[in-house]
This record gives sequence, structure tokens and C-alpha cells, in this order.
Amino acid sequence: MFHQQVKELLDNSLLKGSRRDERSESPILDKKESITSHNTVLKKTGKGQLAVIAHKCGCNLVWCPKCFKQRGAKTITQKLQRMNYKSTRQVVLTVNPELFNDGNSAHKKITSKRLIASLIRDLERTQNVKVKDWQWVLEWHRNGFPHWHLFIDVTVEGRRGMIGGDT
Repeated sequence: MFHQQVKELLDNSLLKGSRRDERSESPILDKKESITSHNTVLKKTGKGQLAVIAHKCGCNLVWCPKCFKQRGAKTITQKLQRMNYKSTRQVVLTVNPELFNDGNSAHKKITSKRLIASLIRDLERTQNVKVKDWQWVLEWHRNGFPHWHLFIDVTVEGRRGMIGGDT
């Protein structure tokens, strides 16, 4: 869907000054002007959605807010691959839609108050769960509300390492 919207944007010649490929009649963009999902923001208009280039940054530095998303996905993937899944507990955290106006406000509140990290600390302190490492992955429901997949690598395998199990 994203690429279809970008194609419509290019076909409507909203990007002026780009040369065209004789075979496909599509505009050819220079490498620094390429439109991808990580450097493009879709803004809603009255007629649908319009793709807008957000930045041309490619520094790939951790502290760059424009490049962090792309680099962060690689780091998360590598961290998940290193986990020992015999001792990893998987938890899905969902948001009650009745408590928030929309998904963005729910996401903002949970991330600003660092509630997921607080949950991990509470597990370690009150439930005596020995956490070696943990990682979360954010997904969005069709209704626009977020849910998190939480991977918790505990030090003890089996029943004693269970969250909420006998200790």
C-alpha cells in the first residue's frame, strides 16, 4: 500500500525536476532523494494520503532521530536472535481501548512513563524473577491501538523461572 501511494505521488508529477525512465515513464530519483518507508512520512489530505519526503539523512548514527528507527530494527533483531528460547518467557501487553481516546495517546503515555521497564523491575523485585535480558516489539492493532510483545530471558529454566509460577 505504501509503495502504491508513492507510485501515485510520482505519477502525478508532484516531485518536479526528476528525469524519466524511457521504458517505464516513472521518474528516476537520485540516490539521496530516494523514497523509502523509513525516510518518508505519509500525511493525510482530503483526497487520501500524500507521501512527503521527511528527510534525506543517511548518517546511520544511534543518536540521530531520523536514522535511529532503521538502525534500531537491526539491533532488536540481533538481540532477539541471541536469546536462549528455552528460558525466554513471552508476554503480550495490550491496551484497553476504553481508557484512551486513541492509540497514539495510549502509546505516548506508556512510553513517556516507561511502564514496560517498570513492569520488568516489578517482576524482579516482587515476583523474584531473575531477568537476564529482555526486549519488546511494538505492533499496532487494526483499531489503531498498540500492543507489545515482551520477550523476557530469565536465568532459571523450567517451572522456577516461570513468571507467576512457584518460587
